[in-house]
Amino acid sequence: MSRRIGTRATVWSAVLLLAAVLFAGGMIRTVFSPLQEAAKLDLKLSDFAISLVQGLATGAPIALVSIPLAWVIDHGNRVRLLVALLAISVIGALWTAFATGLLSLFLARMLSALGASCAIPVIISLVADLCAPEKRGAAIVVLGLGAYAGAAAAFVLAGLLLPALARHPIAALGAMAPWRETHLLLGLAGTLMLFLLFLLREPQRHEVELQTTSLGPTMRALWGKRAFLFPLFAGQIGVSMADAAAGVWATPVLIPQLSSAAGRVCRVGGRDPVCRRRPRLGPWRVRRRPWPQDRPSRRPPVGRCSRHRPGHSHRPCSRSCPALAGFS
Repeated sequence: MSRRIGTRATVWSAVLLLAAVLFAGGMIRTVFSPLQEAAKLDLKLSDFAISLVQGLATGAPIALVSIPLAWVIDHGNRVRLLVALLAISVIGALWTAFATGLLSLFLARMLSALGASCAIPVIISLVADLCAPEKRGAAIVVLGLGAYAGAAAAFVLAGLLLPALARHPIAALGAMAPWRETHLLLGLAGTLMLFLLFLLREPQRHEVELQTTSLGPTMRALWGKRAFLFPLFAGQIGVSMADAAAGVWATPVLIPQLSSAAGRVCRVGGRDPVCRRRPRLGPWRVRRRPWPQDRPSRRPPVGRCSRHRPGHSHRPCSRSCPALAGFS
């Protein structure tokens, strides 16, 4: 039995607030990707360990809770659920800043991805009841902009904060690594968003297809639409895999290609500077432009190694960057 309760106006202030929540969740979920090389060096993790943190930790919990979450969305208080999910995501970001090994990092990233990703269907359900039917398309576009802008802003934020915190660490945090400080600051910023969510009220549900609270009718309804849902499910899996892989492995692929990293990479601990390496990607060699310091007429930038010519001993930089020290 379906029903519709009158016409209603679109509450754009609430839609914008929910888009801001998606923006914050996108940043918390994605910010580890541009910082994973620094975390890998700091925690001495392997590529396989990073694949577990970025793959299994972020995908498996969401798959396990998806159907129970959908039932709670249909029958529970969605605003309270959204507050709880954002709190879980913030806790994961803060825990990431204090991770001491693979297990703690795995659990922290699991919480971050679980809260941020599960908030998306909750917000879509809320917006459906906060908007007039003819305005839902525009509202969904605003939500999409918030989610994707947050993921893009995570790369920008990491690129700005990582070298800045390496040069000017926060004194109150002691000797915390820059990638940890970035997660800590982002988690604190996400905490502020929690207080804004308390201004949101649960909207009245306007279109309900099933009135029962039992899970059985819901599963039967899903099975009845299997001809439509299964191809859609398979397509979304493929798109999500490609999208996630691009976000996860963009940084480790681009670092050797550009012969640089987030900040200044220099010789520390006896390793050759990364700018002297000419990496291979499969059968192709990556061609690089010479650094300015390779030209004797120009002064080397601060943070680079002073000598890069054959026959000369490599000396450490006068101001080394602890953000990605030792990467090669």
